[in-house]
Amino acid sequence: MCTMLNMTFTHSLTSWYGPGKAPMLVDNLDCFTTNLSQCTHRSPYRGGCIEGYVLSLFCSECGEANLSHGKITSYHNRTLTVECDEGYDPSTISLQCVNAAWSRNATCIP
Repeated sequence: MCTMLNMTFTHSLTSWYGPGKAPMLVDNLDCFTTNLSQCTHRSPYRGGCIEGYVLSLFCSECGEANLSHGKITSYHNRTLTVECDEGYDPSTISLQCVNAAWSRNATCIP
């Protein structure tokens, strides 16, 4: 999917991380092509997804983020926000996508 948007894969989340906060925009996405416009889907979302079947993809110009003891909560305006697991510091880390590279690793410390 990221390649179809001329970006690289950064990270994915499933609903096993907990319910999402953003609205679901696409339902039943079937994509067996390299052209996103040829994929089939239902939109807007009509309900019916169950826990474990929801997937969020993060695509960016910077590629995969190196995470340790945390999870990505958002990517907006070339800023990746990581929430550290409970008991790790700092509670939140922000990484900037600069010149196709992340400004640092997202390392949460016990």
